[in-house]
Amino acid sequence: MKLSELLGSTSYGRTLDFPDCEVTGVTDNSKKIEKGSVFVCVKGGSFDGHTKAAEALELGAAAVVTERDLGLERQIITDSSRKCYGELCAAWFDHPEKKLKVIGVTGTNGKTTMTNVIKKILTGCGYKVGLIGTIQNEIGDKVLHTDNTTPMTYDYMALLDQMVKEKCDVVVMEVSSFGLVQYRTGPTHFDVSVFTNLTQDHLDYHGTMEEYYKAKKMLFDVSDTAVINTDDEYGKRLYSEINCRKLFGNKLP
Repeated sequence: MKLSELLGSTSYGRTLDFPDCEVTGVTDNSKKIEKGSVFVCVKGGSFDGHTKAAEALELGAAAVVTERDLGLERQIITDSSRKCYGELCAAWFDHPEKKLKVIGVTGTNGKTTMTNVIKKILTGCGYKVGLIGTIQNEIGDKVLHTDNTTPMTYDYMALLDQMVKEKCDVVVMEVSSFGLVQYRTGPTHFDVSVFTNLTQDHLDYHGTMEEYYKAKKMLFDVSDTAVINTDDEYGKRLYSEINCRKLFGNKLP
């Protein structure tokens, strides 16, 4: 795949300030840089990928994606490396997120229970269902290992691609607050999203309940329909603030 083709389905576009070339992969892991790969410089809590940009090009990377001008010959500057990485990973796998019906479940408690219930219902209706969650990932009856509630971006798109190839109709997934603020699901648009509840958790990462709530709310900015537990106070607030089609329910886990 040409670099211009890879960029063509992202918000960046096809325009390059340097000669086009073949791409062999996409990564945000400096330990996985290979000749021909695109290295996306993501700034995390303890490591900034921008510090490895020049080294990536020395190792033969086709280009580096950065959030600022580093004065490098084959740099692509973007407003958000995380968002761009999600778009690049989706494009690398030919957008599997567009080939499945996607159902997301978010909330502090009840995500695993809810995703398994939904999967069982859909399977009983004759659909082949993929599941992404805290305990394990599943493709139909096949069980796969999981490291994160919401997989890291490249792994997530690779998993969706596998589900498409194995003829899944639907994927139901747990969507964590970490996954949302880190844009791990890339450009995925959710057909239906479910909100279970919000209680105090992950404040070491989000800082405040308000920021935690805002992280969860991000899911409903990219959803067609929301199903919300309005017995929960944050659920009531969410129902009043979002603009997508919305349904309310009671006694969700």
